[in-house]
Amino acid sequence: MAYLSYEIDRSSLKSFRKTDNMTVRQKLKYLGETLMTIDYSPATRRADLAHRLAVSSDVPTLTRILQDHLGQNLLAVIVGSNPRTVARWIAADTRPPAAKERILRDASQVFDLLTTVDTPMVARAWFMGMNPQLDDMSPAEALAAGDVRDVMAAARAYVAGG
Repeated sequence: MAYLSYEIDRSSLKSFRKTDNMTVRQKLKYLGETLMTIDYSPATRRADLAHRLAVSSDVPTLTRILQDHLGQNLLAVIVGSNPRTVARWIAADTRPPAAKERILRDASQVFDLLTTVDTPMVARAWFMGMNPQLDDMSPAEALAAGDVRDVMAAARAYVAGG
């Protein structure tokens, strides 16, 4: 649940002419839509951070980080490629196809979310182990099968403590 707060700067309030017949409350209501900000809960902030990292990293860096923490073979299973291909992506010799890049970014987002509450070793074990929320499939296999939303839901449940 997001906690809402208003941030009103004085210059916005002064932009109304003094001859306007609006009360301060009416001005705040009018400005509220453009000046309202959301003070995210900790869980939402973690998910937002994980998303930003996944979309802002370049492919070689993203792939290297995932390989360093998950291992080259597990990462190859997740993206459905062989380990040599993963190594070429890290070296920037080739770019992964768009579908593989999407899986890399999704795996990165899940990994980053998990590591906001646990160690990279625990996140690796989470990717490898059977998960009851995924019908006892491992998250790595589920990502490889394209069940990204289910994996993210399972990761969010883990982060929330469930």
